[in-house]
Amino acid sequence: MANTPLNTKLGREFRLYVAKTAPKTDGTKTADADFVRVTNENDLGYKATVATTDVNMKENDGQVATLTGSTSYEITTEAARVYTDAGLPLVVGSLGKNWEYQIRYVKSGEAETVFLEGIFLNTEADHQFAADGASTISLTLKGAGAVTENLEPRPLEA
Repeated sequence: MANTPLNTKLGREFRLYVAKTAPKTDGTKTADADFVRVTNENDLGYKATVATTDVNMKENDGQVATLTGSTSYEITTEAARVYTDAGLPLVVGSLGKNWEYQIRYVKSGEAETVFLEGIFLNTEADHQFAADGASTISLTLKGAGAVTENLEPRPLEA
């Protein structure tokens, strides 16, 4: 096994992609070729949360049982505001709208694969304009429909 340099950032290969158009009303997914990368992102993360309910039932001799409910997903990202980034205007323009997003694994020399995909609602766009001239935007996207987490990332469809 080769030694991995200490400065290797494995997370940098995961990138956010946004659909070029609004989701289709007939329920079909947007083709992989119709997504564009958010080029200037600095950070990208997602979390999956399972809702739970604690139930105290007489049949359980007063013991509390935890029941699972629905799973929710949230993507967070921060990007530099660069006006040549074709993906960023799509994300900013989707504020308050359901839109299709993908997180892809993109490593030089390897085929791109889709790690997470689905319909998300852009619920927050936090714009920051620093004194040093840097301009960034932080975004929060909440799952608003079917979300698929491909633990074995799937190849792009032709």
